[in-house]
Amino acid sequence: MIKLTVDPQVLAALQADFPKPANSAQRALDKYLQRLEKMLFQAFLVGLTPRQRKLKLYPLALSTLWEQGGQIGRNRVRVHKWLADNDVPLVQTVELGSNLSGLISEVKLSPWVKLTNTLDIPPSKLTAVTSDADIDAYLDGDQASNLALFGLLYPDFQPHWTAVELYSRFDRIDVDVKSLKSYIVWLSTEAKLISAAKKAHAIRQARLILSVTRVLGGAYLQRKKPSDFGRMYYEPKVATKAVAKA
Repeated sequence: MIKLTVDPQVLAALQADFPKPANSAQRALDKYLQRLEKMLFQAFLVGLTPRQRKLKLYPLALSTLWEQGGQIGRNRVRVHKWLADNDVPLVQTVELGSNLSGLISEVKLSPWVKLTNTLDIPPSKLTAVTSDADIDAYLDGDQASNLALFGLLYPDFQPHWTAVELYSRFDRIDVDVKSLKSYIVWLSTEAKLISAAKKAHAIRQARLILSVTRVLGGAYLQRKKPSDFGRMYYEPKVATKAVAKA
């Protein structure tokens, strides 16, 4: 999950311009943040290039953020525009995309906002002396967060689907949860012959799979993407072979 923390001065400035109705500034900013968090999560899920990771850049469709980031006030000002016009933008454009070229914009986060990726693991959380029970509790997370992540990964999922409807869209993979947790711990504490960026990406993927298994009772759903040539591809591209049960 991506969590953005905004400098309190941003909300204060928005409230000063839009004091009524009460809490309208907070609601508008929260809506904008939720959209931005989802877009950043999708960028992480698809995968950042080495250049983007190094420079802390994120591919974002700015037109989508503009349109879906919400409005505020009697004149229905776009929140994205207000933030930029008032010198408190949360994202700064580094490379502007184009519909004609098919290139998506690249942005960096401004000093007004801080990003936390809860799929990352701080070094202090997993050590050689951490107990198995503590590791399980930390990696399993809370159900509310797991459900929220599940909703981001499968926004079209319907609990009333029949088995036929479900498996026409997804393949079910039964995951060896114990092995998956061991893999995460190994990456976090012992893996040495892998770059920090690749290690972090692998840990995020593994924790994403683990989160889904907590919702689905040990299973992971891989979305089918059939090609025109008869081959079956899957999205999102998450490495599952190493943890799937034989």
